[in-house]
Amino acid sequence: MNDYRLPYCYPYPTYPYYYAQPVHADYRELPPVDTKIFEKSVHSFPRLMQDGTKLLQKLGEPAFAYQLMVASQASQQDKVNAMLHTVGTSQPIKTHYTPSGVTFTLESDGCALHMALRWGD
Repeated sequence: MNDYRLPYCYPYPTYPYYYAQPVHADYRELPPVDTKIFEKSVHSFPRLMQDGTKLLQKLGEPAFAYQLMVASQASQQDKVNAMLHTVGTSQPIKTHYTPSGVTFTLESDGCALHMALRWGD
């Protein structure tokens, strides 16, 4: 009979003491707040919202929506891009589609508007 037995786990603590010390935010030096980039994004976002409204109005037309879905299902990205170019937005529209839905992305000056719409199960 073998009396040699391996321990179930090592006899070391699971969390060493130096990991268990709390980190306080008071000790970190944070850079000064500069709102210029944030303000630029805030002021450019209404333009994206207007473009998003134009896109939704165009997608509300049954003939346009049908043609877009047919082109997307056939993976005709050039045709999808050409159709979306006719919407008349100030920013290009990026698309990503799957069998169950489509995501439209409009970007401008550090901000983005993502619209995810379902068109199937």
